[in-house]
Amino acid sequence: MTGATTPYVRALAGANLPDWLGCKVEIKPRRKAIGLVVEPRMVTIAVPPTTTPEELTAAVTRKLALIQQAASAPGPDSPGWLGWYDVIIIHTSGGKDSQTAVRRVLRILAAAGVLDRVAVLHLVLDKDPRTSSDEPRIEWQQVPELAAEQAARAGIPLSGADGWALWDAHRAGAKLTDREQWAGLMHYARRDVDGDLLDDFATRRKRDGSPRSWATMWTRFCTSDWKTAIGRAFTEAICEQVRTERGLSRPVRVLQVMGFRAEESDDRAARPPFSFSFKASAAASRHVWEWLPIHDMTAREVWADIRESGVPYHPAYSEGLSRLSCRLCIMGSKRDLAISKRMAPATAAAYERVEVDLDDPFQHGRALASIAPAPGPVGFEVQWTTCPTCHVPVLANTRQPQRHCPAHAPTGPWRLLGAAPAATPCAEQGSLFDALELS
Repeated sequence: MTGATTPYVRALAGANLPDWLGCKVEIKPRRKAIGLVVEPRMVTIAVPPTTTPEELTAAVTRKLALIQQAASAPGPDSPGWLGWYDVIIIHTSGGKDSQTAVRRVLRILAAAGVLDRVAVLHLVLDKDPRTSSDEPRIEWQQVPELAAEQAARAGIPLSGADGWALWDAHRAGAKLTDREQWAGLMHYARRDVDGDLLDDFATRRKRDGSPRSWATMWTRFCTSDWKTAIGRAFTEAICEQVRTERGLSRPVRVLQVMGFRAEESDDRAARPPFSFSFKASAAASRHVWEWLPIHDMTAREVWADIRESGVPYHPAYSEGLSRLSCRLCIMGSKRDLAISKRMAPATAAAYERVEVDLDDPFQHGRALASIAPAPGPVGFEVQWTTCPTCHVPVLANTRQPQRHCPAHAPTGPWRLLGAAPAATPCAEQGSLFDALELS
């Protein structure tokens, strides 16, 4: 411990707290609120500089019951650990990392015999596709459908009502009555509003007097309101059914799976591969743990996995984008934003109109209107086709005369890996690696 943390150590030592179940306790500085990260046999306490020892002790004491429960939970290093969890929720964006995480985790879960407690979830950020004829402008075209195809190829079919059955029941106030309504199925969910994420940006300041309408690195309501809160409500609907079905008097144990990788950013590198989620948990009803099964994988390894699987990835990667996030992400690099403006000029124009209306730049200190579109073909449309070799469904850019699945394409991200070209000729299947001239 450093001298700066000594007062906190003394305060915790004198607070009549238990022995942390044999856990190692580490105290680190933090800019904002007190944070707790709980891993098996390890508790990390993050303390802002203005926190007093007494405030720290009070915060830890309030969460002590959860800390004790979390620190004793079995993790990936424990034999048979997956059987301890009542519900397993796998989140997928439809991007390259998600599809690899979904595929690998489902293989592990099948071997463990726990597919009867698994649900796969994709969160939709556009208008409800069943009630709106508008083209999507937040996610890229066919992303929800691609996420469902990737899950189906891993053995998880789409749920009823084209994936919306569970969420429709939840929105109607109906309780789930049967495990078959959610287990072993792929689902969609979205925020219960008429508009999409851009509409939220455009009207938020008018609704609640927010100083900024755009989300920022520090106020990411695009994540908290459109993803975290919706995922939590989806999970609670399932937990309520499980509590009733099994007559549980204890909180439901939930394992939340996401495809985050350490290589993506410093923030994601700092996330432990397995930990307890205080934000997603509720003391009396559910305890949620977070598992990042591909946390240590590199981009090369992810693309190699996709190549081996033959499961399609989104052709937006072929345009040079580094991530399959929102078309125009508040966290996006200047390069990705320039490419997106080339691919989706109508969406970019809609965002720039909101900039003008709000007199507020899209990113802190940088207006989207100040970024020139990247050179290259303007516009981007996709369509489903089939691989000429194996005839499986493939998502293709409409500019391509044909497209092979990853397993049969002669070029693509795997060119970086030194793979020999396939014997079957086809339209070149480029990728972000080709665009960056890394091959």
